[in-house]
Amino acid sequence: MVGMRDVAKEAGVSLSTVSLVVNKTGYVSDDMRARVKAAMKELNYVPNELARNLYKNRTNLVGVIVPTIRHPFFATLTAHLQRELAAQGLRTMLCSTADAENGEVEYVDMLRRHMMDGIIVCSHTTHPNDYWTSIHRPIVAFDRVLGGGIVLGGVVLLSGEPGVGKSTMLLQLCGAISNQHSVLYITGEESVRQVKLRAARLKVPQENIYLAAENDVDEICGLIEKEKPELVVIDSIQTMRCMDLSSSAGTVSQVKESAARLLAVAKKQEIPMFIVGHVNKDGAIAGPKVMEHIVDTVLYFEGDKMLPYRILRAAKNRYGSTNELGMFDMTGQGLEEIENPSQMLLEGRPLGVSGNCVACTMEGSRPILSEIQALATKTNFPAPRRACSGYDYNRMNLLIAVLEKRAGYFFGNLDVYINIVGGIALRDTACDLAVCLSMV
Repeated sequence: MVGMRDVAKEAGVSLSTVSLVVNKTGYVSDDMRARVKAAMKELNYVPNELARNLYKNRTNLVGVIVPTIRHPFFATLTAHLQRELAAQGLRTMLCSTADAENGEVEYVDMLRRHMMDGIIVCSHTTHPNDYWTSIHRPIVAFDRVLGGGIVLGGVVLLSGEPGVGKSTMLLQLCGAISNQHSVLYITGEESVRQVKLRAARLKVPQENIYLAAENDVDEICGLIEKEKPELVVIDSIQTMRCMDLSSSAGTVSQVKESAARLLAVAKKQEIPMFIVGHVNKDGAIAGPKVMEHIVDTVLYFEGDKMLPYRILRAAKNRYGSTNELGMFDMTGQGLEEIENPSQMLLEGRPLGVSGNCVACTMEGSRPILSEIQALATKTNFPAPRRACSGYDYNRMNLLIAVLEKRAGYFFGNLDVYINIVGGIALRDTACDLAVCLSMV
């Protein structure tokens, strides 16, 4: 194996001169530098990168750990990271945990042994702070859950139509974190046995999850202060009641006072709390608007009950963005995340058929492709019928007026129907052109 001594002998220079050329340090005349490089090329000498790293305590390598490379968010994030690191003269080592339980820890240990200059962790981290500080390398962590993770003392209000899957989602959340954190699940709508049967059907781990069927808010607050769980779920706020108020559960005064007392105990004990809220016939959260103001995060769980797909949106978030969107598939084993919503929304789309068009809309940091279906047919009524599913009705009428006035089309004797496939609701005005093209 060719070494630096062989290069020095071939070039007719000292060993220290070869070292200066290889490590690009100190002054070496142009003549000697050319002789050393010619000798390295002649002998096919490759510098020992490991030895240089040990000498400099620097590798110019940054490890990036992602849970999967199939998800478009992590693929886009990795591409941007690689480009920015390259601009700083750094190379990237990509590690995919494939959602393995211990994959993150194993890759972190491997990157430590390879003396990475830094580690970027893009998967969900549940390690204590002293674990990261013991690595002695710069650490950057990304977590899309609620925009910034579950915050101590944070109160999250989750609402949605009956049967959309609110209780299922929270029960699965409890099971996901129960291996490291204690959870108190308060049910006011079901019995303890009913919740246990649902947890068994969903195969939710039942260690560290404590159930209580209770409607008295004061009793619940006392239980929280006594047990001091690390997460509390209230299902639901409309079934809770303050016994010192004469009104029945679900009234404005009861909901307002119950939410205020639960919020106070969550902030005092620094315990994160999830509260399930009902919706009225208009789709808004039932109860006083002040309840939405006092909580930290408001989430809406949407979806057509006739379809298996569910969408989670944030209407308010003090600790993160409200633009992110999560899509789930309701299966027999509970809710499963849809990693590529665009592929799901375009499944079975007919090609070469009039009346449909694909629109690209930005939901947070990722683009989503949605299929728009439109039908314009001759009406049998004096006033044409207009109907929308997943699109704003008044905006559709505006677009029809624009097409008639500016494009020369006539819809006065036509019924117009618009449907957004998959139960998703399009609110982005960038989809207007796709809607117009599907109608004509």
